[in-house]
Amino acid sequence: MTTSVQSPLVQPASASRWQLAWLTVAVALTVVAGAYWKTLADIVSIWSRSGTFTHGFLIVPVVVYLVWQQRVELQKIAPQPAPLALLLLAGIVALWWLAQLLAVNVIQHFAVVMMIPVTLWVLLGSAVMKRLLFPMAYLLFAVPFGEFLVPSLQDITATMTVKALQFTGIPVLWEERFFYIPSGTFEVAEACSGVRYLIASLALGTLYAYVSYHSLWRRAIFIALSAVVPVLANGVRAYGIVMIAHLSGYKLAVGIDHFIYGGVFFGAVMMLLFWVGNYFRDPPAASMAERAVPDVDTFAVSPTGWTWRIMALAILLSGPLLNYLMQRNAVADTTFDMRMPLGVAAWNGPYVSVDSWMPKYLGASAQQRVEYRRDQNRVQVYVAYYAQQHADAKLINSENNLYDRSGERRLAETVETVTLEDGSLLNVHTLLVRTEHGQRLIWNWYVVAGQVTANPLLAKLYEARGRIFGSRSGSALIALAVDAAEDVRGARARLKEFASDMHAALDASVRGTQ
Repeated sequence: MTTSVQSPLVQPASASRWQLAWLTVAVALTVVAGAYWKTLADIVSIWSRSGTFTHGFLIVPVVVYLVWQQRVELQKIAPQPAPLALLLLAGIVALWWLAQLLAVNVIQHFAVVMMIPVTLWVLLGSAVMKRLLFPMAYLLFAVPFGEFLVPSLQDITATMTVKALQFTGIPVLWEERFFYIPSGTFEVAEACSGVRYLIASLALGTLYAYVSYHSLWRRAIFIALSAVVPVLANGVRAYGIVMIAHLSGYKLAVGIDHFIYGGVFFGAVMMLLFWVGNYFRDPPAASMAERAVPDVDTFAVSPTGWTWRIMALAILLSGPLLNYLMQRNAVADTTFDMRMPLGVAAWNGPYVSVDSWMPKYLGASAQQRVEYRRDQNRVQVYVAYYAQQHADAKLINSENNLYDRSGERRLAETVETVTLEDGSLLNVHTLLVRTEHGQRLIWNWYVVAGQVTANPLLAKLYEARGRIFGSRSGSALIALAVDAAEDVRGARARLKEFASDMHAALDASVRGTQ
C-alpha cells in the first residue's frame, strides 16, 4: 500500500491574492489603452493597411495564449510589486513623450508596447515576470518595425540575382537596383525586397524556437536561421522570377503571377525550415521541482504595495498629461516670410525654376523652388520650411523625397564634408539620380534650431532640444541640384562653387524665419 504525501515545499498562492493581482493589471492596462489610444490606434492602422505587418493581428492572441498556458505555474508564485521597475517604467514613458514631441512614430510604438510588460513587472513582481519573460518579449513583434531594412534588402536581392544570372551565362548590365538582360529590363522594387518574408519568418521562427527547444543555443541558432534563410530565399526567388519570365517570353511570372509565385515559394521555404528544425527538437522537459513561495500575503495587505501601484498609474498618466501641457503652451511662429536671397558673387537670381526637378516634402509651412544662374551654369535650389512639426508635417519623414521615385533612379548616396573656397566646412547629403534626360546631382542639409547638419538623427536631436527649452524656431531643408549629364565631377565642382558663394545667404534667409 502506498500513501500520497504532498510536498511540504508547495505553498500555492491564495486565489484571492491572484484575483486582486489580475484586477490591478486590468486597471493598469485600461489606463494604458485610454491614455495612449492614439498611438495604439496608429499601430493597428498600420497592421490594416500594410501587408508587411498584418501578422500583428495574431501577436496579441498568441501572447494571451502563452500567458494562459502558464496559469498553473503562476498560481505557485506570490505576486508582489517590484518598486525598482518603476524607474524603467518612468524611462519608457519619458521616451514616449520625447518621441511624441518629435513625431517619431516608431519610437512611440515601441514605447507604448514596452509599457505593457514593464507595468506587469511593477504590479506582479520579478518572480512572475520570469515566468512570463518570453510572452512579454514576443509582444514586441506587434510593433510595425523593419521597413528601414528595405533599401539594404533591395541591394542584397539585386546582387544575388545579378550574380546568379552571370553564373548561368546570361549577360547582364547592372545599375544599382536595375539590371538589363537581352530580353528585357528588371528592377528590384521595394515590394521585391523580401522584408515582408523576413519579418514574418522571424515572428514564426521565434515562436517555433520557444515551443520546440529548451536550450538557449538551439533557440538562438533557429532564430538566426529564420533571419538568414528568407533573405537568401528571396534572392533565389527573384532569380527564379527573372528566369521564368525570360524563358517564357514574359508570359509567366509577371503581373499577379509574380506575387503568387513569391507567396507559394515563401510558404514552401518556411515549411522546409520547420521540417528540418523538427529533427532537432528537444525532448519534453522534465517537470521542474516546485519551489517554496512566501506565504505572507504582501500583495493584498501591504500598505507600501498600494503605494507602488498608485505610483505606476501616475507614471503612466504623466506622459499624455505632459504632452497636453506642452501642446497647449506651444506657440508656433506663423509670421514667417521666407524669401530667397538675391544672388551674390556674380550669381544672378532668384528666377522661377522651370526645371523638372520637383522634391516632395509633406506638410511644409512654406516651400520655394528657384534657379540661380552664372554664365552657362544653372543651379536649382529648393527650400522646405516647417514652422512647427507634428504627425502630418515632419522635416524628417520617410515619405519626403528629393526625387521622383516612380520615374527616376537613385544611383549613389552618401554623406560628405565639403571644404568650401573660404576654408569652411559644409556637411552635405549627396544624391546622384538617373533622370529621363541624364543624371542629376543633389546636395542637401538641414537648418534646425540654429544648427546646420546633414545628419537626420542630429536634426531630430537639435529639434528636441529646441522644443524642450521652449524655442519657437522652425526647421528647414535646403537642397541644391545641377544636371550632371555624364560629368559628375564637373557637376560637383559647380555645386561647390555655388555653395561657397551662396550657402551663408541661404542659411540666413531660413534663419530669418526661425
